[in-house]
Amino acid sequence: MVIPENSKELADYHKNIIVAYGEVSAKGRVIKTAQVEVILLNEKDEFVDEDDEEVLVNAYKIRTRDVIREAKSIANFNPSRGLEKIKDFKEELTGCALSKDPIVVGLIRDLERVLKEIENSRNEILRK
Repeated sequence: MVIPENSKELADYHKNIIVAYGEVSAKGRVIKTAQVEVILLNEKDEFVDEDDEEVLVNAYKIRTRDVIREAKSIANFNPSRGLEKIKDFKEELTGCALSKDPIVVGLIRDLERVLKEIENSRNEILRK
């Protein structure tokens, strides 16, 4: 979906738009309904939903765990690729809107620790 550029300021009642609606039914009974809602903002508007922040932080925790596992696994065969994977995700976390959140700061520290571990392993291999 492409939303055209708009120079007019949106009123509050124009900001929430339902773009899709679905319904699942069986034997004539509605079992589940769902909708996709888009929230449009004016350039000067700020949107911070604390529930969304909590969900995003939890998602970053899970992704950090997964990236570390995968990078360590890859590093056993190709340390440079493992390092690259960690560096890429660290860069993403450092640039995200929640980079100052204490939990995200801790995740970045965890990534830095794993970077050092993989670098040390690579250096040991190179010395042999």
